[in-house]
Parts: sequence; structure tokens; C-alpha cells
Amino acid sequence: PPFPEREEFSICAALHPALEVGGDFYDFFFIDENRLCVCIGDVSGKGVPAALFMAVTRTLIKARAADDNSTASILTRVNDEICRDNNAYMFATIFLAILNPLTGGLTYSNAGHNPTLIRRVSGTVERLDILHGPVVGARSGLAYKENTVNVSKGDILLMYTDGVTEA
Repeated sequence: PPFPEREEFSICAALHPALEVGGDFYDFFFIDENRLCVCIGDVSGKGVPAALFMAVTRTLIKARAADDNSTASILTRVNDEICRDNNAYMFATIFLAILNPLTGGLTYSNAGHNPTLIRRVSGTVERLDILHGPVVGARSGLAYKENTVNVSKGDILLMYTDGVTEA
């Protein structure tokens, strides 16, 4: 497990690209002791250009999350940065969330990505299917929104790209 010292949660992840390199990505990292950032995305296109765009997008998310508590603000700022020099007109769908493992508070924003699912410990499944803005990189000057939901011990958060639904 990536954070064996943390007993409040566990993380499992897998990435199986259709080509050797591609634009699907996920990331998870602690912003500080009580904020875990998780994100998943899918860049338009394939191959090396998509992989490079993905690397830039991941780097920008990580850099912006370091000093920002709002997923909406992070995506708004990342979108503006990407649009600034996006001569190839590439874009990315992104689901970005910040979890407080102590309280279970999950703040999230969805920029054109597949809905994230929460399988509650009771067995019910909740779809986080609100779109908070369009794909990142399509147009500058957008203001993304965010929502908050609580997750409990035993709940499962399932994030995926369109590779799963297309398969």
C-alpha cells in the first residue's frame, strides 16, 4: 500500500494503457497531514503527445494543490495555464478530489470526466455525476465548481476512465 502508516483508508490503483504510452492518468498525494488529493484523467489523443500533455497536467495539478483547498479553484487555475499555450487544442477530462481522512469530508470537481462511484458500506452505490465544468484545456476563463460529500469507513470510491466503459 502507498501509505501503510495510515489506517483510515487504503488505495489500490491500476493503469493498463492501450498503447505503450498514452494520456490516461491518476495520482494521489498528501497536500498536508489531513488532506489527501486524488485525481484521475484522460487526455485527448494517443501516444507521445497525449503522454506529454498528461505529464504537464499532472504537474500543474500537484503544484496548484500545494496552496489551494478548493478543487474548483485548482481546476480553474490549471485550465487557464493549459489554455495559455495549447496550440495543439488538446484537452483532458479530470475528476479531482480532496479527502480529509479524519472527518471523511470529500470535496470534488468533475471536468467532463466519467462519474465517480461510491459503494457505501451498506451496499448502495452513489454516482457523483454532477459536471462542474467542461474538459480542461478547451477554453480559458472558465470558473469550475465543486461539491462536498462525506465518505465513511468501509465506503469504496471507484474512479475510472472511458477505457473501462469502452472495453
